[in-house]
Amino acid sequence: MDHRSRNPAPDLRSTAAGPADAYRGRTYVPELDGVRALCVLGVITAHLGDQHVWHWLSGGLGVNVFFVLSGYLITMLALREERARGSLSLKAFYVRRTLRIFPLYYLALVIYCGLMYATNWGSQLRPNFTAALPYYLTYMQEVPFAFDVVGQGLKSPFSHSWSLGIEEKYYLVWPVLAFVLWARLPALRLRGTVVLVVLFTAMQSVGRLDPRIAAWWPEIILFPYSLILWGCLLAQLLEDDTWHKRLNMLGTKVGTAIAVLAFVAAQLAFAPLNPVFREIVIPYALATTALVAAILTGDGPVQRLLRTRPAVFVGRVSYGMYLFHGLGISAGQKVFPSGSGSLVRSILAFVLASLVTIGIAYVLAVTVERPFIRLGRRWSDRILKGKPGHVHSSLEEAVAAGRMRRA
Repeated sequence: MDHRSRNPAPDLRSTAAGPADAYRGRTYVPELDGVRALCVLGVITAHLGDQHVWHWLSGGLGVNVFFVLSGYLITMLALREERARGSLSLKAFYVRRTLRIFPLYYLALVIYCGLMYATNWGSQLRPNFTAALPYYLTYMQEVPFAFDVVGQGLKSPFSHSWSLGIEEKYYLVWPVLAFVLWARLPALRLRGTVVLVVLFTAMQSVGRLDPRIAAWWPEIILFPYSLILWGCLLAQLLEDDTWHKRLNMLGTKVGTAIAVLAFVAAQLAFAPLNPVFREIVIPYALATTALVAAILTGDGPVQRLLRTRPAVFVGRVSYGMYLFHGLGISAGQKVFPSGSGSLVRSILAFVLASLVTIGIAYVLAVTVERPFIRLGRRWSDRILKGKPGHVHSSLEEAVAAGRMRRA
């Protein structure tokens, strides 16, 4: 492919049957909801008390998987819109993203404010929450997460929202870079993505060069973009017939088994290695990307497990669970307090916390999240209506909300 050409590569536009056709024909992949379910449950374990029970799981790495999935899904959908109508409508994209993300987020922030200032819930962390509040309001959540804005060595009860600040900046910049500046230049876009992956991956280690650089926490402020970019890269490769055929090897029984084992090994290696080798997150990113590729290109026991109804149900409300799991944990640990050293009590606290979190997230999905998603879809459709190659924008939100059946 020649990056000087203003036309897309033939294998990305061809209507002839090819190895990527079945993949491109899928409008919804329920297995990815199953992945979301495992990730958000892992995040809950990371924030429970009695970390001597849960620490080895490194459940907080679920956020890293969410980053890869975000990069993949947004880029995949944008590529398909570009292929169908010639370009990505930035206006329609931002409308969909805004109404998908902001309403539930700001409702969560209002609820946390009510709990922090009107009750005794989390009162010992109130100074941290107050200091971080301007950053939460302006979607700069990663700043108070990286820097101790109060100096007490404590995190705000809403600090888990840091990853949303990273993703929002990705939503703002990536569509402009990839689908305006690099529009209809697939080879340049692919190479540029690789360069960005390398650049942002280096941010995990750049702090070792100088304490003054380390003081800016590049591994928190910048490195996560490499995880998102891995997903962006995967989306581009899977839309290409040649690369899709190569990656199909990961979808075989042997390929999927290797991908699963590599992912599990990286997951379990994180807790013991991270204190001395923080670059462990780099092979973890590679293993995550390989596993997602295996899930997307194969169909075996792993995929069947991930698309079971309970897994898909939890995955569909995972955004609300991520925002509100602190409340679920509070409920779980009120009934089964941490600090007892009991494995059974810790597991029961996790189960109760998960059930309460799922219940809260489901109610809010029905009453808040999905109505705003539908509003964003209708608004986006009005923007796109009548344009050449119009693609119904419900595809993006259907993938996000999990409402469409498999094609």
